[in-house]
Amino acid sequence: MMTLPPLLGGPTVLAAEAPPGQPIWTQVPTRIDRSQETRQRIDAPARMIDDRIYVRVDSPARMVDAVTFVGEDRAFRLAGIRPFERTLICRTPAGLRWACGIRSATALSGWIAGRVVGCRALGPEETKPSVQTALPRPPIVPAACDLDKDPLALRLVREGWAEPEDPADAVLGPAAQAAKRDRRGVHADSPP
Repeated sequence: MMTLPPLLGGPTVLAAEAPPGQPIWTQVPTRIDRSQETRQRIDAPARMIDDRIYVRVDSPARMVDAVTFVGEDRAFRLAGIRPFERTLICRTPAGLRWACGIRSATALSGWIAGRVVGCRALGPEETKPSVQTALPRPPIVPAACDLDKDPLALRLVREGWAEPEDPADAVLGPAAQAAKRDRRGVHADSPP
């Protein structure tokens, strides 16, 4: 059987014995007493990917409403859009009714559950309690969020599950018109 040579040749140098300016090499784990250490500690440079907050969303996703989700104890409201009412009932051309408001509330949840979403905060947090209930809720941050570089607000409007706050918006307005024209989401002829 072949034996391997030691990784470091020669005697092991401990931190207390190392001459200044020389690297410290040990073959065994060594505890360093920082109060006795004379070498300057150089911190690693901070690396920022960008100015977004990356949030892992639970599965199933916790939703406040159709455009607001909870991730890591904060709620993020997608800026520039508003949800359809959960109580909205849509009719098919044949007269059948379907709960399109509830379906719109689950669209965002289905896309982001168990995924990492990047959000850029666009305003201060709202910390007041929910209007509907007296229960406390996490602070809500108005934000522009994306999933795999696809803006979530645009995707909800494009798929017909939300509407722009400003119909004249240069990006969201045409997406809303296309969703109506192509009969997607709440504008569909039949439940998806």
